[in-house]
Formats: sequence, structure tokens, C-alpha cells
Amino acid sequence: EPMGDILVFLTGQDDIEAAVQLLNEECQNLGKRSS
Repeated sequence: EPMGDILVFLTGQDDIEAAVQLLNEECQNLGKRSS
């Protein structure tokens, strides 16, 4: 895969929801830092 891609295997719904939450928080933080 090209540099920067991420491949993640999650085993259950709880893991998926936790990962989505963390990614959303990080994306919001990135937006704040670039302002």
C-alpha cells in the first residue's frame, strides 16, 4: 500500500465503535491545529 494508508482489522462492534470515536476525535483535533 502507498505510504499513509492504514489497514485495521477489528473483531467486534465495540472495537469498531471505539475506533470510530477515536478517529473522529483525532480528526477534530487536526482541524483545530490547522486553524
